[in-house]
Amino acid sequence: MNLQMLNLSQGTIRVYIFTRYSKIGVTSRVQVLLFAQQNPHILNRIYL
Repeated sequence: MNLQMLNLSQGTIRVYIFTRYSKIGVTSRVQVLLFAQQNPHILNRIYL
């Protein structure tokens, strides 16, 4: 599935990702990975 099939723009996806990053207090993909390694139990409730 791609963005065109879902009728979503790249801007919409960026906002969605930024919102999820903000929810866990990170600003990059590397920080997300580190967070996931350190907090595997929390990710089940956040719905990344």
